[in-house]
Amino acid sequence: MKTLNTPARAAWIAAVCATGLCQADNSRRRFDIPTGDAVQSFNLWAAQSGQPLLGSFEKIHGRITHEVHGELTPEDALRLMTADTGILCKYTQPRVMWCTLAPPTPAIALEPPKPVQRKEAVPEVLPEVTVTGTHFHGQSPPMTEIITLDRQDIERTGLATLAEVIRTLPQNFDGGPTEDTRQIGRETRTNAGMGTALNLRGMGPGETLVLLNGRRLVPGGSEGAFIDISSIPLTAVDHVDVLPESGSALYGADAIGGVVNIVLRREYSGFEAEGRAGTATEGGLAEYRASQTLGFTKGRTHALLALEYFEQGALPTADRAQSHSDLRLFGGNNFDSLQSNPGTLIAGGRMWAIPRGQDGTGLKPADFTPGTANLEDLYRGADLTALQRHWSLVGSLQGPLNDDVTLFADTFFSRRHPEQRSPGVRADLPVSKLNPFYVNPTGGSEPVVVSYDFIDDLGPLTADTVVDTSNSAIGANVALPSKWHLSTFGGYAREKLSQRQSGQVNFPALITALMETDPAKAFNPFADGSHTNPAVLDTLRADSSFLSDSALTSLNATVDGPLLPDRNIKVAFGTEYRHQSFDSELHSGAIIADSHLDTGRDIKAAFAELMMPVIQNGSERAGLHALDFSLALRFEDYSDVGSTTAPKLGVRWSPTAGVSLRSTWTRSFRAPNLADLFEGNNGSQLIPLANPTAPAGVIQALGWFGKNSGLKPEQARSWTLAAEIGPGWLDGWSAALTYFNVRIENMFTEHTFAMNALTDPQFASLIVRNPSPAQRAAVCSHSFFAGFSGDCLNAPIGAIVDFRLNNASLMLSHGLDLTLRHEIDVAPGHLELGVNGTYLLRYAEQDSPGSAPLELLNTQNNPLRLRLRSSVSWQQARFAATTFLNYAGAYRDTASQPSRTVGAWTTWDLQLRYDFPAATRLFLNVQNIFDRDPPFLNNHLGLGYDAENADLTGRVVSLGVVKKW
Repeated sequence: MKTLNTPARAAWIAAVCATGLCQADNSRRRFDIPTGDAVQSFNLWAAQSGQPLLGSFEKIHGRITHEVHGELTPEDALRLMTADTGILCKYTQPRVMWCTLAPPTPAIALEPPKPVQRKEAVPEVLPEVTVTGTHFHGQSPPMTEIITLDRQDIERTGLATLAEVIRTLPQNFDGGPTEDTRQIGRETRTNAGMGTALNLRGMGPGETLVLLNGRRLVPGGSEGAFIDISSIPLTAVDHVDVLPESGSALYGADAIGGVVNIVLRREYSGFEAEGRAGTATEGGLAEYRASQTLGFTKGRTHALLALEYFEQGALPTADRAQSHSDLRLFGGNNFDSLQSNPGTLIAGGRMWAIPRGQDGTGLKPADFTPGTANLEDLYRGADLTALQRHWSLVGSLQGPLNDDVTLFADTFFSRRHPEQRSPGVRADLPVSKLNPFYVNPTGGSEPVVVSYDFIDDLGPLTADTVVDTSNSAIGANVALPSKWHLSTFGGYAREKLSQRQSGQVNFPALITALMETDPAKAFNPFADGSHTNPAVLDTLRADSSFLSDSALTSLNATVDGPLLPDRNIKVAFGTEYRHQSFDSELHSGAIIADSHLDTGRDIKAAFAELMMPVIQNGSERAGLHALDFSLALRFEDYSDVGSTTAPKLGVRWSPTAGVSLRSTWTRSFRAPNLADLFEGNNGSQLIPLANPTAPAGVIQALGWFGKNSGLKPEQARSWTLAAEIGPGWLDGWSAALTYFNVRIENMFTEHTFAMNALTDPQFASLIVRNPSPAQRAAVCSHSFFAGFSGDCLNAPIGAIVDFRLNNASLMLSHGLDLTLRHEIDVAPGHLELGVNGTYLLRYAEQDSPGSAPLELLNTQNNPLRLRLRSSVSWQQARFAATTFLNYAGAYRDTASQPSRTVGAWTTWDLQLRYDFPAATRLFLNVQNIFDRDPPFLNNHLGLGYDAENADLTGRVVSLGVVKKW
C-alpha cells in the first residue's frame, strides 16, 4: 500500500519538474476511488491520474474522503473527493499537487460559504465497511498491527490463487493442509479435498481463524478441522488483512493464533475481463485462469458480479528428482519400499528378491538369491500436486433503504474438482502351497510372505473429489442518533465434499484368490508386472466413497459509538449466535468397515470493546503526543463443552507524532472440533508392550484409538510489545517491530503407538495399569475391536493404553515480526521498497505433562528461525516492474544420524506490466526466476525436500491480460 511523501521532498520534486519532466495534463480519465481514509484515497488518485501528490501524513491521516467514479479530469476528481473534508489541495508545479488541512475557519465569516457542487450526494450513513481487529465501524485498531495486502499488492505478486498469495507471508507456516503437504499434522491427514489452510505462527491450522468480509467461513475437510481458502477466487478479492496475534476476544475462541480476513471487492464500476496462462518450465503444472467482473456504482448503491475459472495441471513425482524415495543421489538414504513389483519374498527368516522379467510361472528355488530384495519408489505413479479445476461466482449488492439505513447482501459459490493420484496399495501377502504359482526358495512347503505392490494390477489409488462451497450473508448498517452505529447480519456457510477413490483392494476376495488352486482363478504375486487373469483382478477391485457436509449458520448484531464524545471514548458491544453441524459417511468396498458421523453444536456469544484515549491524539505535551487504552471481552457458551471468557487488554503510547509503542495481552480458548468429540468410529486391539519386569519382557495391553468425548478446550495466553514509526515522521519510511509471546496449554494431541509406552514418561498419563473390569468394559463398549470380539473383555491384559486424542500438549512460541516500507520519487518514476520478516526465538512443544519441552525451532518439517520476503517496485508512466526476494533460513535435520545442516533457500520473483491506452494491462510473471531447487533434506518421508518449508514447482512463467470498459 502506498504512503504519502513528506513535505521535505517538495523542493526536490520541484527541481525535477523544473527539468521539464512534469508537463501539465488535465485530460479526462477513468477514476474508481471508494470512500476511505485520505491517505489511501490520495494514493489511488495518484496512481490513476499519473501525477505526483505531496502532503503531511500525520495531519491528513484519519480524514475520510468521498468516493469518486467516472470519467473526470484529475483536478475535478480531487475536488469531489475532498469536498467538505477540511483538506485543501493545490498545484505547486504544473503536475505536482500539494494537499494539507485547510486553515481554521474564522469565527465570523464575511459571507456564508457556498455549497460544494458534487455529482452525487455525500452519504449520510457509513457504507458497509469491513475492518479487521476491532468492532468499531470504519476505524483501524490503534493497538494492533494489521498486515494488509491490498489489491495492488495482490496483483504485483503475479500469483494465480489466493492460497499462493497468502502463503508468501513469513507469518504463515506451510505445515498443515496444502496441495503438497498431506502427511504431517493432524489436520493435514483430513485434507480429503486437497485444499489449503492457513497456519499463523505454526500453531496449527485449527488455531487460525479465517473470515470472509469479516464473517466466519465454515470448517472443511473430512473432519471439519480447518478452513479451506483454495475455493475463494482471487479475482474477487479486494484486500487481505492479517491479524498475527490472538483475536479470541473479538471473533471467538478459535482465533488463538491469529485472524485472516479476506475482503471481497464491492465498490467497482465497469466491466473487467482477465485471462492468464502459465506453466512450469521443467515439465508439468500448466495453469489457466479466466475471469469476468461486472460492477455498478451510483452514490451509495453498489452491485458487483464476478465469475472465475481456474485450472492447474497435476505435477507428477516422476517430473522431479527430489520426489523419489531413493535419495542416495543427493547423499541421503534409500527409503524405497520392500513392497514392490516384482515383490520381495520372505521365507525361513530371510529375504529373497523375486526375479525380474518373468511371468510368475515355473519359478524354482534355484531362481532366487538369498539376502536380496526388490525395492520400489514410495511415490511410484503418484502426483506431488493434484489436478485442480474450479469455478466460482461472487455477487454483492449494497444500497440505501433511507438516509439512515444501508442494506447489503453477499453471496459466494464455488465448485472445486481435484483429482489426485497416490501410490498403489501395498501389502504383505501370505501365500500357501495351495496357490498354483507358489514357490519356496528354502525348499520347504510352509507358507511364504510376499511384500507386494498392486499398482501394476489395479493402478494407482485415484481420488476424484468434488468440493462445493457456499457462503451467503444479508444485513444492514444503521446510523443511530449521537453518532452511534448498528451493524447486523445473518449468514449461512456450507461445504459439501464428495470423493470416490478407486484402485483399492477387496481383501476378503484377495484371500480367496490367494488360496485358489486353479491358475485361472488364482492371484499371482510372483510375477514381474501383472500376470493374473483380468477376470480375477476385476473381483479384487474395490472403490470407496466418502461424503461430508459441514454447515454454519450465524446471526450477529453489533452497536458502537461514542460513550463520551468530548473525550472520544468509544464503546462497542454485541451478541452472536452460531449453529454448526457436521455429517460424514464412508462406504468402502475394501476391508475397512463403513462409518457414519452426524453431530452439531450451538454457540452463544456476547462481546464488548472499549477504546479510551487518556491523552488525545495531537497533544502538545512533551513525550505525550497520545496515550490510549483498549479493553475487549468475549463470553462464549458451547452446548457441548461449556463456556469460556476471553479478555484482551491493549495500550498505545505515542511520544511524538509518527512514533508509537503498543502492547497487548490476551487470554484465549479453543473448543474441540465437532469430529474430535465423536467416539462412534473408535477402535481397540490387543498390543504387545515392552515391560522389563515381565518374565518374557513383554506384556499384553488393550490399546484404545480414536477420538475423545471428554476433551476440554485448549487454553492460551499471549502478549505483544511493538514499536512503530510512521511515514510522516521519518521522511517516507514506515517500520514496525513486534515481539510476540504465545503459550498454549491442553493442546489436542494424538499419540502414536510405541512399544516402550509403559516405560516412557511421556505416556505415563495414558496408562491404566491392572485395569478393573469396569474400566475395560468402558473401552470395549466405545470401540470396534480388531480381533475376536470375546478377547476384548476376556483376554489377559496388564494395562490399558489410551491412545485417543487428548489434552496433553503444551506449545511455546515467541519471536519478532519486522515490516519496513519506503517510497521515493525518482527521475523518472516512483520507487517502493518493502520488507516483511519473522525471526522466531523459540518454538517448542511438550507432548505430555511429565516430559520436558522439545525444542522444534529450525528443524525439519517445523517453523524456521528466519523467513523474509522483500520487494522493490518501480513505476514510470505506463510501465512498471516488481521483484520479490524470498528467503528461508538454514536449519538442522535432526532425524538423520548424525544430524545434518539443511541450507538456506533464496528465490526471486519478477513481474513486468504495461498499461496500454485503451484500459488494457499486460502482465509477465516469473516465479523462482533462477529455477532454484529447494535445499536437500534427507526426509524420512522419502522425499528429498521439506514440503512444509519449500516446494518442488520450480520456475513458473505466466502471461496475463486485463481489459476494462
